[in-house]
This record gives sequence, structure tokens and C-alpha cells, in this order.
Amino acid sequence: MLFPLSQLLEGRQAPICAKPTETIQTALDRMIEHDFSQLPVVNEQGNLLGFVSEQSIVRRYYNLTGADYLLSLSVEHCMVPATTHRMEDDLFDALNSLKDRYAITIVDDDDKIAGVLTNYDTTYFFKDITEGQILVQDIELTLRQYIEKILPTDELRQAAIANIHSTGHHMPDFEKMSFGNCIHFITAESQWDKFADFFAPKEMFARLMENVREIRNQLAHFRGKESRIQLEQLADARIWLENRPRPQITVPVQQGDIKVETLDNQPAIIQARRRGKYDALKEWLADVDPSTQDIRLFFADIEKILGKPLPPTSVYRFWWANDNVSRSQSKAWLGAGWKVVDIDFATKEAIFQRLKQPNIQDQVS
Repeated sequence: MLFPLSQLLEGRQAPICAKPTETIQTALDRMIEHDFSQLPVVNEQGNLLGFVSEQSIVRRYYNLTGADYLLSLSVEHCMVPATTHRMEDDLFDALNSLKDRYAITIVDDDDKIAGVLTNYDTTYFFKDITEGQILVQDIELTLRQYIEKILPTDELRQAAIANIHSTGHHMPDFEKMSFGNCIHFITAESQWDKFADFFAPKEMFARLMENVREIRNQLAHFRGKESRIQLEQLADARIWLENRPRPQITVPVQQGDIKVETLDNQPAIIQARRRGKYDALKEWLADVDPSTQDIRLFFADIEKILGKPLPPTSVYRFWWANDNVSRSQSKAWLGAGWKVVDIDFATKEAIFQRLKQPNIQDQVS
């Protein structure tokens, strides 16, 4: 069992309920006071009887053709059946129940109500348990991108790996490097001088990244969720990395000249073709002069092309990874023959580089 429902109730106060004999006005007052859209209905012994909700009250009011006396009636007149799960049930079983309703109730071994679970609760829970993984992924991508910029060719990276091999430490090919391998690659005696200007002091870099590696392994091997202190360590390491000096891009970069027609002014055939969320960016990049090999776009430029804001997750480096399998945004720029080679969150810029062969299966991060 991955996530027992009892885990989602940890630290929560007892659920706020209504009694079947209370008036609907009283139940509504309680919903408004606590910003709820429904309340479980329990008897004097705490056993669950059903639910009363804004929706059930409105439905009853409609079916009574606007009865003025409805609010003075008892809750039992607007009560609907409740869907229940037990504390030991898994969250993924509960998600099936939440597909057709806003909330479900969780009961204990004595059939007493233990809590209410809503769609909001499950969304927040998954956000909470993935926050550490997102930060780890961002930090790992950052290290790999520094290596790629400082040693921009396969030949240079392989030569560096060979130097590390000569010291007796086995190192896999760059594409197969683990997070721990990346740390050792950067801190190896034969390589540190290339990275010192960006990550010195060495002891600080090694300690910060070792903290990340330990948390990463804990999460990867299902040894429990990160603690609040560990989450702070990850966030601190990410901020430190984002504030490091950045390697200079050795190729000239052309500032993007953003000229975008409104969708209404474009031919019908283009409007019909533009169904994907990032098709506008794909079309814009595909129209860039073929002689241009590199282009710098501010995030605001990209938003202008798309005609909408970038999503909140674009503040993470993983959002910009060149993944042509699962991410619609990167499939758009890869499909247009470009890849992202650098992201600067301080200046809010992305640097795109034309692929040597458009539409290749490029998955470089």
C-alpha cells in the first residue's frame, strides 16, 4: 500500500459536522464560517448518516419550486448518502470515488467519522509529496547543464572521464551518470580547476550537494518522505546554484525579434492547425531565418508568442528540459528543430540552439 488514507489525516483536527435535527440555516452558517461546501451529518454517537451540501440544498430548493420555508427545515430533509472509505484504504482507491463527487468520508474501525477527503486535499497531498523530487531533479539538471557548457562536446567529456578513470575511480558515460557521479565528476582533482570559478569553495559545494544526494537516495529508494528540514536543504541548495556565475555561451546569440500576428488575423488553415497549447511557439521557431543558429528569448517574449502566461512550473529547470516524450512544450521546440541550451532565471531568459538535424529524437536535458 503506497498511501493509506490515515496518512492524509495526520495532524488534522476532528471534522466539523452537522446533526440531522439542526436546521438547514444552521448548517449553511457553519459551511460559510469554515468555507466548506458540504458537511458530514452524524448522530449523537458520532456515526455517519450522510452529507448535506450546498448542492443538495439547492437541488431540494429547486424541486420544491422555491419553498421559502426550506431554511427552517431540519438537515435530514437535504441529506444525501455518503461515500465512505476506511482508514487503511489506499488513496488510489479513494481517487476512483472522487471522480464522481467532491468529497468522501473516512471512518475508523468503530465506524465513527475520522475525516473528510476532498479533491483539493488529494491535489495538495500529491503536490506536497513531489516537492522534494522536483527540487532534486532541478538541482541535478543544473549540474548536468554546467558540465555540458564547460565541456561542450562528447570528446571533451569523454577525455575528462578517461582522466578520472586513470585515478582508479570508475565513471560511466555522461548520459548514464548518476547524481553522485556528477558530483564526483565536478570535484575530481583532474576537473575541479574547470569548475572552481563557478562552484568554489569546493568544500561548500561538496557538502551542499552531498546533502542533496542523500535526500535523493532516500526518496528514490522509498525510505520515507523528506522532512521539513530536508526540504529546506534542497531549496537552499537550488537557490545557491541559481546564484552561481554562469558559463559564457561561446556561440553568438541573436536577440529574438518578436513579431506575432493575432490568431484572428491569421489564415484559417493556421487557426485549424493550432490546436496544441504550444503550437504558436513551434510555428514561430520554425519561421526563424535558417541562417540563425542560436536565439535568446526572454520569458516575456515567449509569453507574447503564446498569447498567454507561462505556467507556474516554468520557474523550475525541469520544465525546460528537452524531453520529446512527455512534455508538450519541449515537443514543440524540438519539433521545430530547436533545443534549449541555457536558462537564466535571474534575467528570465531562455537560449535556444538549432538542432543539427531537425525533428531528431533529442532528449538532452
